[in-house]
Amino acid sequence: MKAIKLEHVALPTTEENWAETVDFYKDHFGWTTIREIGSGPTAIAFIGDGVGGVFEVYVAEGEPMTAPAHVAFAVPVAEYDALRTRLLEAGVEFTVDRENAVGDKLGFFLDPAGNCAQIVGRIEPLG
Repeated sequence: MKAIKLEHVALPTTEENWAETVDFYKDHFGWTTIREIGSGPTAIAFIGDGVGGVFEVYVAEGEPMTAPAHVAFAVPVAEYDALRTRLLEAGVEFTVDRENAVGDKLGFFLDPAGNCAQIVGRIEPLG
């Protein structure tokens, strides 16, 4: 069977932190806006990394995505410390910092909407 492409992952926000959440991923991860639909309580933004990763950041009622569920951003392990430092300097607070059994570095944090996210410095890329 041919695999069906994953189009996007949806991240909920409140109306109050929608723009801040969109800007967070654009400013700190280099993502860009693909499309915006609506405003206020119906705001939706599709943002992407330019190589296939896409988030739909949308205003929704309910809770943010909480651990153990999370979104993850990978860099080579040699780039991890610089990314982590840049996020710390921007006010990101890491809730977990650790290294896994193969030596990958892992850092978990909450985005402005309270969604659980992770940066990972990979020794060997997954794909």
